[in-house]
Amino acid sequence: MAFIQEGLPPVSDAFLEGRLEMAHKMMLQPQTIDSPEAYATIVSVLLIFFLVFFFYRFREILNLLPILLGMLSNKNIGLNIEHIKNTYRNRNATACIFSIPLGIFIARISLIQPSFLKGQPLGWMMIFTIGFLLLYILIRRTALLWPKPRKLAEDAWKVFQNGWMNYYILGSLLFCAAGPLLILFKVPDNISAIVFLCIFGPLYVMNLVRNIQIISKPCSTMTTILYLCAFEIIPTGALILLGLL
Repeated sequence: MAFIQEGLPPVSDAFLEGRLEMAHKMMLQPQTIDSPEAYATIVSVLLIFFLVFFFYRFREILNLLPILLGMLSNKNIGLNIEHIKNTYRNRNATACIFSIPLGIFIARISLIQPSFLKGQPLGWMMIFTIGFLLLYILIRRTALLWPKPRKLAEDAWKVFQNGWMNYYILGSLLFCAAGPLLILFKVPDNISAIVFLCIFGPLYVMNLVRNIQIISKPCSTMTTILYLCAFEIIPTGALILLGLL
């Protein structure tokens, strides 16, 4: 026929050993942020950052641990932490840095997963969760701008402001010790969430009771409720609400 040009190779020559001849020219797809490589990189960077701080200040953290444990049975130890500047600073820095492993495990069990972040890769969810925890610390620190109740002693006021970090560190240590075991034995996320609540729930209640004891003696009931809302209920409620959205 006129429209068939002479000299064209047969159609079968377009295939070599059952493959399209131009198949070798196909480009490999680039790695995406939800790839296993990206996830491993994010987790590795976060853990390395935490471990560098942990081993650099290992002695200070080790010295802080018995003080925090003793505080569970003796409320006066909380006053000692606030009076010793090095211990005070070490406690504050430790609370911030332990948000890294805590955030990794919380994201791993999907305890905090707002709807607007659903579908995000796990590695990025870990970063977001760590950010949520640091934001929680920041919100609680901004409550320090509140004026001290006139009838409350300065020492008691410092414990009321900062004592929660002692329980936060203890809870983080316990859950970071339990977290690898939960992952290793492939414990379901709902069971892991119960373990988290069993660790942090009693510590939070203990801190709340201590703060009520501190502020209710010299202050009125209305003042007690107001300060508890500003320092305890609103920040923690905002974090819980964020996880339920």
